[in-house]
Amino acid sequence: MPKHPKVIITCAVTGAIHTPTMSDGLPITHDDIAHQAIEAAEAGAAILHLHTRDPEDFRPSVEPEHYSAILARVKQSTNAVVNITTGGSPTMRIKERLKAAEHFSPEMCSLNMGSMNFAFHPLVVNGQKTWTTLGQHANMIFCLVRTDPEAKQQEGISFLLIDMNTPGIEVRPIILLDGSPEVNEVWFTDVKVPVENLVGQENKGWTYAKYLLSHERTNIAGVGFSQAGLAAVKRIARAETQNGRPLIENPHFAARVAQVEIDLRAMATTNLRIISKAAAGGAPGVEASMLKVKGTVIRQEINDLARRAVGPYALPFSSEAVEGSNDLLPDPHGAGPVAAQYFNNRKLSIFGGSNEIQRGIIAKVKLGDGR
Repeated sequence: MPKHPKVIITCAVTGAIHTPTMSDGLPITHDDIAHQAIEAAEAGAAILHLHTRDPEDFRPSVEPEHYSAILARVKQSTNAVVNITTGGSPTMRIKERLKAAEHFSPEMCSLNMGSMNFAFHPLVVNGQKTWTTLGQHANMIFCLVRTDPEAKQQEGISFLLIDMNTPGIEVRPIILLDGSPEVNEVWFTDVKVPVENLVGQENKGWTYAKYLLSHERTNIAGVGFSQAGLAAVKRIARAETQNGRPLIENPHFAARVAQVEIDLRAMATTNLRIISKAAAGGAPGVEASMLKVKGTVIRQEINDLARRAVGPYALPFSSEAVEGSNDLLPDPHGAGPVAAQYFNNRKLSIFGGSNEIQRGIIAKVKLGDGR
């Protein structure tokens, strides 16, 4: 008589990632879960891998009170080994996932380490992203997309990498005052994104975005841009005259230059401290917001000083100057792009998180409860 290998049957009657829309037969109430677990044991399952759900909204739950009724019926009606899951949901920490297992001390306990995605279908993105700088040249874009519409505000957002050549993506230029399409609208219509393009865990995108924004805000401070701009202002102010004397000797103008140079040197020192912290493995905190506010105010002040220093030379608009042409410009100071830079850089205090929002963050962290 042939020998057959011994088989141990394990059955998970419901799960954490499945929803009723995937299957009409999915048990989600405590009664249904207990009933199908008992039926599975009667059909030959030796191990019952048990999940439970919140009876109010049927979301995955790890609360012991949601397991109690199920376990009581299963233990009374079967001899199956109980395996309480620690799968929970992707938003739960390990300590939360272990709550029911630590409470009941079952015969078995599975521990799901890391992020798992059982979907074999792509993510479908619909919507619009505006003010995408130089998007017409991009081949990839990262987007923060809403993946849990019922989650509150910053939760339920995922971080996706999307190929710009994917069908359904349309880039529409936004023409600025200088005639250039520097920024764009990007429209997504049923854009299919492979699940492997999900960065990190689903619904944790805002956590990753905050980390990136802290570095972006540090960069927006633009210490190097301001240092070069201030040197140009001084050069122009020494060459331009007012009432027969160099503009740099005008007390009012000189005081503005001195003040912005003091602010710039202080900001450069702060910037070096943050860079040193990052080099040691740290990440910018509220200092990034401070740099963003102060750095953009300094750059805008330098733009204004340059515009005032060149006087009437700032009036003509030279597209060649804005585009960085090497052709000689019709003025002694290379002032062709000065006015365009002044108006364009009004955006500095808006993008990357407006300065008003950053001041609120600074006040909350330094004066409030710090959360």
